[in-house]
Amino acid sequence: EWSPLFAPSAANPGPPFPPMRSVLVALLLLASMHTFAASSDAPRAIPVVFATDIGSDIDDTWALAQVLRSPALDLRMVLTETGEARYRGAVTAKLLEAAARTDVPIALGTDFGPMPDEHRHQGPWIRGYDLDRYPGTVHTDGIGAFIELVMASPRTVTVIAVGPAPSLGAALAREPALAARCRLV
Repeated sequence: EWSPLFAPSAANPGPPFPPMRSVLVALLLLASMHTFAASSDAPRAIPVVFATDIGSDIDDTWALAQVLRSPALDLRMVLTETGEARYRGAVTAKLLEAAARTDVPIALGTDFGPMPDEHRHQGPWIRGYDLDRYPGTVHTDGIGAFIELVMASPRTVTVIAVGPAPSLGAALAREPALAARCRLV
């Protein structure tokens, strides 16, 4: 409960600067965060591939935004799944551009042909967006690019699959050794 006793007012505007104890606590917190970040014992971000059928319902878009925000995750690639690969790639590309993360490659997965408009819930948002003008990398053979990324990684790659995963299945059929090199979530 707020106490008016401590509330600033015209008669008592409060101290002209923060109490010294608050300043010291803030400086100690900043110093400890810097020490932790610079420490070789600090945990490294987990290499991640986000496999998604983004572009229908909004849930995958929100999930990708959360992956992008997490300092614990190192997003290495977005692999589109099911439906129309270029549509899903365009939704992904526009989101990555908006997040200033065009360093993340987009891998177009298995294409099942044009999607009906009633399943393109994010179509109005990307109307007029040209995937060919995306400043980052778009792999048209997304399955091959995914295999190459995982097999070349010195660390185990975590695959966050948030929908049906026929492209992951195709990748495993093409390169069975993938199963030992990645972790599926």
